Amino acid sequence: MSAEELLKTVRQQPFVPFRIHLSDTRVFDVRHREMIWVGLEVAYVGLFGISGYLDRSEIIAISHIVSLEPLPAASPTTGTPP
Repeated sequence: MSAEELLKTVRQQPFVPFRIHLSDTRVFDVRHREMIWVGLEVAYVGLFGISGYLDRSEIIAISHIVSLEPLPAASPTTGTPP
């Protein structure tokens, strides 16, 4: 995966939430475009706690991204946590 491909996914209109799969089997859900910042070699992914506030962030090497997977749409009655 390239930084361009990741940035294209983040910027698509309308935004579609997605899951990042890494080579070490970790996954990160990106539910809002504000949760990820893309650089040329790394991306910062914001991780939110149960309070809805930013809890921490992870730095991931773009070269370790194996795939991106669209997340299912949120249910209108239940929604999804950030």
